[in-house]
Amino acid sequence: SSGEGSATAIRFGLAQVKNVGRAAVETLVAEREENGPFRSLRDFAGRIQPRELKRRVLESLAKAGALDDLAERGTVVAGIDRVLSLAQQEQRRRETGQTSMFDLFGDQVDAPLPALELDPVEVPRRERLQWEKELLGTYISEHPYRQAANVLAEHITAQAAELGRDHVGSEVALAGMVTGVRSLATRQGRPFAAVTVEDLSGSVELTLWPEAYERYRDRAVPGNVVLAKASVRNRADRLTVAVEELAPFDLESGRLIDFVATRFRPVGGPGAGRGADRRSGGSEPAPATDGEETPRPPPSAAGAPAGPAPGGLRAVESGEGREERNGRGGTATGSGAPRLVISMEETTDEGADRRRIRRLVEMLQGSAGDLPVELSVRTRSGRVVRLMLPGVADADPLLPRIRALLGVLGGVAENGAAPAVTASAASAAPRGGAETLLAAAR
Repeated sequence: SSGEGSATAIRFGLAQVKNVGRAAVETLVAEREENGPFRSLRDFAGRIQPRELKRRVLESLAKAGALDDLAERGTVVAGIDRVLSLAQQEQRRRETGQTSMFDLFGDQVDAPLPALELDPVEVPRRERLQWEKELLGTYISEHPYRQAANVLAEHITAQAAELGRDHVGSEVALAGMVTGVRSLATRQGRPFAAVTVEDLSGSVELTLWPEAYERYRDRAVPGNVVLAKASVRNRADRLTVAVEELAPFDLESGRLIDFVATRFRPVGGPGAGRGADRRSGGSEPAPATDGEETPRPPPSAAGAPAGPAPGGLRAVESGEGREERNGRGGTATGSGAPRLVISMEETTDEGADRRRIRRLVEMLQGSAGDLPVELSVRTRSGRVVRLMLPGVADADPLLPRIRALLGVLGGVAENGAAPAVTASAASAAPRGGAETLLAAAR
């Protein structure tokens, strides 16, 4: 906000802008306090001290957005030489005591300055944000990946901050902005690269081995937003995220380039299906494997499981007219009653499924309220199990976060209705998948 004293304003000291010194800022502030705010770019050029505000200083101020109220950034940057020429001309006039007929009127009439006509120049949004990052050390207008994140959410299966040893042996789809590239070489002298990608959760280093580097080196460029499918491996006790597919995202058009959805769909890697082995090395305890099975509640009259599930969740059947209360007094019905409906697919990677459910429950608990939340899980056998999760106060801020978490493996809708579970499917499906997922909410 440009309003004086506005509570929503972002204030950044001019002297903190890269290449701008304290002396330059003091002359600007003194002139503004003595003669009032700068009314236009031409007024600015006629009042500054060009000995203090040299070309590099003015260019940095313009790129950082300090002159946005006077003219477009691209226009000022492209016209810096013209602005400085006018400033020097006006300074010489003041120093030599030159006057014009307008000086006869004193302060009542401003002496006209030579025209400052600059061709309008539009700067791409990505370049403008790069200027902010370079000169301010952070993004002020917006994070360059934020707009892309909304579009790419349906394609990703993991955020940068989520990647860990639990993912070893599996494939992931992730996206972000390239912030750094290190060129390296194998022992045989073949070039490859370590590419740092940043999303809204954090950053991760991706490895482009020689074959991938040869195909995608022109896409792995700082400032580019990319979608990657990668395999997670453990090499010499170090996590390696190796790129298999890479597609650039065009920020201006808002779409992926050279993108084929089937190529970016992760599949189970060498570690898929061995969640128990991976859990044994982590902080999460492995479930009991002594052969005893958690007692199953007796089936309802319709044949579907009834009674509380692990973690205080309750499996429900959506038969017509049927409703069953969860532990908080909420209800799940087969009608269109207001609620948040989340659907997800069970995968072959049990560990990833458990983490996904656990993070989902944590999200919901952070926004506790009375709006019922229903989870519909389709198991690998085709069985659909519906569960009541903790209610939320407001669904709107959660929708993009849940979509980003589930990616291509699920969806979320407010006031929707999940697919019905027939009594025969619920009673005949083999036990195991959904019950295992429930344990993640404990």
